[in-house]
Formats: sequence, C-alpha cells, structure tokens
Amino acid sequence: MESAKQKIEDDYRALRQKYKPIAKKLGKKIPQLDGTKLEGFTYDQAIRIFMWDYSPLFENVAEKTGLDQKDIKALAKIVQDDKQLTQFARELGLITG
Repeated sequence: MESAKQKIEDDYRALRQKYKPIAKKLGKKIPQLDGTKLEGFTYDQAIRIFMWDYSPLFENVAEKTGLDQKDIKALAKIVQDDKQLTQFARELGLITG
C-alpha cells in the first residue's frame, strides 16, 4: 500500500514538473469568473469538476457539489478551452485512476 501511495506522489510530482506553468496556476483564482456567481473558483477546482463531469464512475456531480449543470459545464469549459489544462487533467486522471 505504501509503495502505491509513493508511486502516485512521484507521478504527480513529475506531472507538475512537466506542466510547470499549469502547476503555478493551480491554486489561483480564474479571472474569467470575476463578477459571476462562480467568482473565487480556482484552476484546480475547475480541473476537479472537469474530471468528475467526464468520469463514468462519478455520478450526480451537481448533487455532490451543490453546483447546477450550467455551472459545472462553465467550469469544465474553462479546462476544455485550454489545451494544456486539458492535457494536465487527463494525465492526472491516469495517475489517480
């Protein structure tokens, strides 16, 4: 179990190294959302919503997050519209399963 955890940590660290500009933005607020009801969401939160929204294993994203479908799609679109964010999210999904 400990070796699996270490592998995930190592893979995540390597992913952040590979995508340094994305890694620097993860905790930062998304400027496009300023002045909207989604103001204050960060890039890492948008990636999480993107991954949940497209995962067949995660159902009822709206119910579990308290966001409506329009908000979920808006956050996911921010990731989709940025090629590097999308790649980062997909590779993160491969690491976390």
